[in-house]
Amino acid sequence: MKVLFATHEGVPLYKGGPYVKIQRLKEHLEKLGVAVQLFDPWKAAEQFDWCDFVHLYGANFSVYNLARNMRYQNVPFVVNPIFYTRRSAKIVRLMNRIDQATRGRVPGLWWEWGFTRDICNWAEAVYPNTQAEQDIIQQGMNIPAEKFTVLHNGVSGEFQHADAKQFEKEYGLKDFTLCVGHIGPARKNMLNTVK
Repeated sequence: MKVLFATHEGVPLYKGGPYVKIQRLKEHLEKLGVAVQLFDPWKAAEQFDWCDFVHLYGANFSVYNLARNMRYQNVPFVVNPIFYTRRSAKIVRLMNRIDQATRGRVPGLWWEWGFTRDICNWAEAVYPNTQAEQDIIQQGMNIPAEKFTVLHNGVSGEFQHADAKQFEKEYGLKDFTLCVGHIGPARKNMLNTVK
């Protein structure tokens, strides 16, 4: 099997969760004999010919043109949407209806969740990180249930029996809370972590 991993250019730049997930899954799949390449836009045509399918990370504006081009070129792909909202499925559904009603009629008017809906509809399969992510996409965007398989994020074995002593020795700190997430979007809840 030959799989092409693709995402937007920001992922390797800020090296957050999706970057780690891509790198680790690539490493483990290769150990199982799966050939994996990372998408290079300068070699897209050759890579599309090479792979059996593309695994797209993200279902948003940043990867929309790539997903649309794969659809037009009949390149099969699956998607890990990496979708989060604090809104209810009812609100997501309403915004998607507005998007569907206005997209072809009002030039330049696109709604963010419409990108996610289109990409998930075009994909052969949708692999959300959690059941809650599946529920909001499935119910809010009317994506068929049979497309979904939840693939939870993993935790590296090196953290299974972690010991604070190494950190304490290196940094001279005790009785601390270590947070390795980046300080970014409000959804990461860093303000409450600091409080």
